[in-house]
Amino acid sequence: MSTTSSEGLTWPPPTTAIIGFDVEAINAETADHSHVDAGVFEQRFMVLARASEGQLASGWYWLSGAVGLLLRPADQGSPWGPRYVGEGWRMPAIEDFLPQAGVFETLAAQLDHPGLKARLADIAWTNERHRGAAGRCAIDGYVDSLDRLLDGRSRPRYGEAEGASFEALGFAQRALQLALRLTGKKKTDPAARDAFLRLYGRAVTDRAVTVFGSAAALARYYDLVPALDVAADLEAVARDAPDRFDPLASAQLLGHAAHLHLQARDEDASRRCQVERVSTILKMVDQVSTSGAKAHWVQSALHALRGIRGQDEWRRSLRRDLRDLQEDALSEFVMMTVPLDLGEERREAFETFAQLDLPAALKALACIGRSQPVETLREDALASLDQFPLGAMMGTRHSDEDGRTAANTPSGDREDPDEDWLKQRINESERFRRQIVVQGSFDPARLTLSQRHNIHERHLGAIVSRSPFVRWEQQGLMALGFTRLLQGDDQSAVHLLVPQLEPCLRHVLRVADHDPVVDFDDMTEENVSLSAMLGRLRPQLEAILPPATVLELELLFDFRAGSALRHAVAHGRIGTGGCHTTEAVYACWLLYQLTCWPLLRTWDSITAPAIREQC
Repeated sequence: MSTTSSEGLTWPPPTTAIIGFDVEAINAETADHSHVDAGVFEQRFMVLARASEGQLASGWYWLSGAVGLLLRPADQGSPWGPRYVGEGWRMPAIEDFLPQAGVFETLAAQLDHPGLKARLADIAWTNERHRGAAGRCAIDGYVDSLDRLLDGRSRPRYGEAEGASFEALGFAQRALQLALRLTGKKKTDPAARDAFLRLYGRAVTDRAVTVFGSAAALARYYDLVPALDVAADLEAVARDAPDRFDPLASAQLLGHAAHLHLQARDEDASRRCQVERVSTILKMVDQVSTSGAKAHWVQSALHALRGIRGQDEWRRSLRRDLRDLQEDALSEFVMMTVPLDLGEERREAFETFAQLDLPAALKALACIGRSQPVETLREDALASLDQFPLGAMMGTRHSDEDGRTAANTPSGDREDPDEDWLKQRINESERFRRQIVVQGSFDPARLTLSQRHNIHERHLGAIVSRSPFVRWEQQGLMALGFTRLLQGDDQSAVHLLVPQLEPCLRHVLRVADHDPVVDFDDMTEENVSLSAMLGRLRPQLEAILPPATVLELELLFDFRAGSALRHAVAHGRIGTGGCHTTEAVYACWLLYQLTCWPLLRTWDSITAPAIREQC
């Protein structure tokens, strides 16, 4: 089955074997080893495809698609994926290359460039697992690529790090994965093991905090370094972290060290790391300027302090600090305007985001639209009574996907307008603006991002983990959801992100000292629902978030005569097509905007460097 790409080309191309491909031509085109990431050749191969004819053109086209695949070793269930999935088209997927598995295995063995060798061999083995020689060739290519990064013969494609980089870690992790699947044992492939240990040691020496955090997890997963040695290294790197890393990165290492000590039944060492972790989290208070953000980090420290014996007085002191901050934590999520002229045309959005690096683009993505003032929306809705008096005289029946009546809205009345009627009219008019934001700005922006950068969960994690909008326990879900959203996987994004609105709103209410619970006669308590937060607790929410945003959240997530996305996702009432609607995609983007809002004031000094450390 062919799908049309964003460039108007057909993918996959006609299935013709690449017989007699000029290996010398490929080696000549890839002789530059300054980068070992094969993705650097994607555009070069595409240019050659367009300049060639017949089977030669098809071969270059296949190679361009192969190096453009997104490899994410951290996702062991689905390590290969398209960089972007659009409506009616997508970028190449791993299964497209099944007809070329044998050709790629033969070709890989003859190539000089280690990254391209590993890429083609890995694709061949992934599609046909009986090709053990291809798997072995891929391991050799990944090890060679890693060593070139470690000794400086090559440099990472993204970021400024040399030596211990996430690119090198990706090569090491994929080599270990292939070795495990080829042998069935974690310790039997010396090449993959020794390459990883070289990277591990370099990450410790360089004090590469973020890279070492992931390397430490791999060291334990594959049982390559004793647990207590990893714990000691985690503590050393956390305590001696370079100034470019914020305290949160060190706190994550200390949390991992505490867990390892606890597994070894050394409770004193675990408690020591836990206490140090809390102190490190509290350093984030000085990294932010607003009371709401400070309250978020104090609350995060209190969460980390739970279960640590002998810290009652510290816990009481932090609660007092939290209450003082909560009294000042009003209007902290007000939108900060960032000058960004996207215009109304998709072309302008493409051009704008093509000029930005990843941190700047992720910041700009949060500023491509904003909720409209409630007063303006109400006035426009009432004005429609004069413009369309006949339609306003009639009530509206709203049906669900099975044709049953889901809601009724009454007719309009200028003198005494019904609130549901007003919301229904506002929601109808807002659909046009949301369509402009999604189709005119967001879609071209995320497509440009996916073409220029390999978006990984860790990039979005650097944003989510620092946002006062996101509760500690939801950070992983939000980071993964935003990653899938930027990759065009709207189905996954909607089901990951929509349910997170409720805990996020509870979190910001608690930060502002409003506990969203309901008490029962039997002395039990229960969290209030989204409807209750948007209803009974609306004044408290509107003291934290702009009223226009609260209204938009209600119309998108809870209004029965609207999308009611929260209900639709929670009860499985949204189908595949529903995940790709403008309303659903806009709702996910709005959650991204809310996550970014509190970070915009300090984005360039705190968030942007954290994102760059993940590149």
